[in-house]
Amino acid sequence: MSESKQAFSLLADLLKSQFFGMIKQACGGSVAKYWVTGVLPAFRDGISPLLATRVISFDKEYHSICGFTQEDVSAIVKRALPETDVTPTLHYLKYWYNGYKFSFPGYPRDPEDPEDPTLYNPQHVFVHLRNAINGVELPSYAIEANAVHTTAVLSAVGETGPVTIHDLIGMLYTSAQAKILTELSFAELTREHETRQKDVTWSFLFYLGLVTFTRYSGVGEGGTHTLHTPNGSMRHLVSPEMSCLGRC
Repeated sequence: MSESKQAFSLLADLLKSQFFGMIKQACGGSVAKYWVTGVLPAFRDGISPLLATRVISFDKEYHSICGFTQEDVSAIVKRALPETDVTPTLHYLKYWYNGYKFSFPGYPRDPEDPEDPTLYNPQHVFVHLRNAINGVELPSYAIEANAVHTTAVLSAVGETGPVTIHDLIGMLYTSAQAKILTELSFAELTREHETRQKDVTWSFLFYLGLVTFTRYSGVGEGGTHTLHTPNGSMRHLVSPEMSCLGRC
């Protein structure tokens, strides 16, 4: 059995025994409905309990559950830190870690429709606050990004292939067009980046937080969306001066 098939089999067994099995046991019977957040939708290859999953990340009414809103972060920071540290911390977090957007307006966009707020990755917020509370001297954004394995994700992009490091660098100045898939397969994700399909790579980067929808990203031709880098952390990590693209 190949390594990818072995890994897939292990993942399938883990989900069935340690995830759905535990939920069923806690519920005392069959599970009618469940809600899962913070996971990559890689389930097209036959993990039966997930085949009926509906991805709701793109629905505007659920947008705020995909991360922390500005109000969430403000409340957390005010409770966690002394008053004198609140304002500079909020400015820091907003520049480096805000900017994620998972839902998008209709196409063409309705000018009367209020925009969804951009979101924060909760892990980035808590990593930074933990360092601040523990008195750690302000670490760089790169160190905090590594705490959530961002640079490991960047290694999925190389010098050649349908999506390259030059495409990501180009997003510092413009946007990219791609179709974000709501179903992925393990086999697709584990292919070498040179042979991985373009939309699979962009979807992988989208779900793991390296790119996100622009504010006015509607559904374009062929189901494509407009993507950009969400915040200062991602912009600096993909800049030509950094060594994270395919090398960290």
